[in-house]
Amino acid sequence: MTGGIRRAFGLWAEALVAVLLVGVSLAGTVLVGGCSLEAGPLASPQQAGVRVFGLEVSERPGLDLAEQLGIARSAGARAVPLTIRWSAAERDRGALDLSRWEDALRLARARGHTVLLNVSTFDRNDRLFPRDLMDRPLDDPRVLARFGAFVDAVLDVAGREVAYVSFADDFDAHLQRHPLDRDAWGALETFVQAGIDPLRERRPEISTGIILAAPLDPSTPIEGLVARSDVIFADYAFSQRDHEGGPFDHVAAEIDALVRAADAKPLIVREASYPTDAEHAGTALGQAQFVHALFEAWDAHRDRIPVVILSGMFEAESETCVRGEGGVGRTCHGALGAAAALPEIAWSQLLFEATRRSF
Repeated sequence: MTGGIRRAFGLWAEALVAVLLVGVSLAGTVLVGGCSLEAGPLASPQQAGVRVFGLEVSERPGLDLAEQLGIARSAGARAVPLTIRWSAAERDRGALDLSRWEDALRLARARGHTVLLNVSTFDRNDRLFPRDLMDRPLDDPRVLARFGAFVDAVLDVAGREVAYVSFADDFDAHLQRHPLDRDAWGALETFVQAGIDPLRERRPEISTGIILAAPLDPSTPIEGLVARSDVIFADYAFSQRDHEGGPFDHVAAEIDALVRAADAKPLIVREASYPTDAEHAGTALGQAQFVHALFEAWDAHRDRIPVVILSGMFEAESETCVRGEGGVGRTCHGALGAAAALPEIAWSQLLFEATRRSF
């Protein structure tokens, strides 16, 4: 029997054990649509030694967020990421509307999920600013004042479910496309600080920081922003095309690199994904192997990584891609939400990994 066949057989055997274990662990819990909707205490990943894993849920209008949160709970997930884009919350100058996200936060709180809240101001290609601020310098006083007011409004609707707030979404990937000189990096640091200041003043218990994308760009001078952060958030998208031979051996090395880049600060893996679309040359079996390798790498850094979120794991053919507000950005969501659309083998592997670690 070849090594690949043995590995596949082992994963299926583990999956079978996982189903049995999870079936026992859910005994006595009310199930709706095959998933637990039982609310529980909020996870506390900031406590030393506590680890929490989570699943992405789709925020696309028309999807049942409550159902997705229940699906995530049934797999042992206790954390979800939610994103508030500045450009979507302030469509008209000075007119902030956060009602949509307030409802989502309230629902996450009722379901016992810890929320990783992303206050999004960049994507890989564009700024996500209000239209009248789009072309102004990052340290323009009007930009700083309006951004501070936006963060204040977010804090007004954020309850005890919010444990983490990230800033400057995809900023390093954005800056690879729109490079800054050293002076402009100072303006970026000033901008990020304008969001951090009201958060630390009003909600000092919330940990905040910047988001890095893997693989890291060694030419990006991130030291100043890392120093301002309580924690470092990382987006880790695994692509099988990037590796030859035994690709999943590289997961540990890539997680090691992210931990080193965090410079002794806690690392939050905000997005860990292994897409199965043609671009990434992934497979359902490979996705299950990735889940196993990711949890093994996490075990090696259990004291440095309190939270890991699985994201973007749904099948490409069930995916719907839409342009962002005003044609800015591009977002793809699974038709059933990411948590609901995992291939069966990857879902079973996830149940096994979570159950054996008592998540």
